[in-house]
Amino acid sequence: MDQDCQEAPPAPEDAVHLSIVIPTLNEAGNIARVIDGLGELRERWPRRAIEVLCVDDGSSDGTAELIRGLTTDRPWLRLVLRQGDRDLSRAVPGGDG
Repeated sequence: MDQDCQEAPPAPEDAVHLSIVIPTLNEAGNIARVIDGLGELRERWPRRAIEVLCVDDGSSDGTAELIRGLTTDRPWLRLVLRQGDRDLSRAVPGGDG
């Protein structure tokens, strides 16, 4: 190995290796099915190191409340509520809130 390069230490067992960001706007009729599918993917992923961030852009159909309810038994699922300048196309770059 090159002297200027060091091998990275192994990631902790609970480290997230993949973050999936889902921008949402009035998706109450679809989002549970999408999240369930991602949960199935997560079960097959090595060490289940996937997190899912749903970034809601002010849904008026109960999408955020539905996602919030799904987080209770899915610790890998997070809800981010966008405030202020709302624009679904900005939800992915602003996935951290």
